[in-house]
Formats: sequence, C-alpha cells, structure tokens
Amino acid sequence: MALTAADRTAPGLKTAPAFLVAFHGDVLRTEAKSLLGGFQILPASGLLPNHFLVATNLSRLLGPAALERVSYILPAPRLGYSEY
Repeated sequence: MALTAADRTAPGLKTAPAFLVAFHGDVLRTEAKSLLGGFQILPASGLLPNHFLVATNLSRLLGPAALERVSYILPAPRLGYSEY
C-alpha cells in the first residue's frame, strides 16, 4: 500500500516557519537536493545528510510529501537555523 502525502507529514505544519524534510536513508544527498529544487534550503548544523531544513509555503510542500523518496516532513525546531 502506497503512502500518501498526509501519511508523511506531521501535525503542526500550518504554523511552522520552516520544515524539516527527511529523506529515506538510501536517498543520496545530491538526489534529495535535486528533489527540493525550487525550495529555499536553510543552513542548519547537526542534521543527518538526508535531512534538510527548508522554507516554503505549506501548499508547495505537499508535492515533495507525496514522493516515495521522502520519509517524513515535520515542523522545524525554532533553534539551530538562521532566520530567513
């Protein structure tokens, strides 16, 4: 059974200033960045290689959420990234 975008998104996205997009472990960083083309990737230290902090509006985020390469999308913590 295929997962939907709703299955891959956490509660609280409507009020988040940024989002943490986690790709599955077998997704190369270059492929993940390519899939996030058009999104503003924010600088953040301490993330795993297949995790990205992005700034976008929620409606645009639902496209990547539907991709099987994406593991989960959740609201980004307010610490650890620069304001955009």
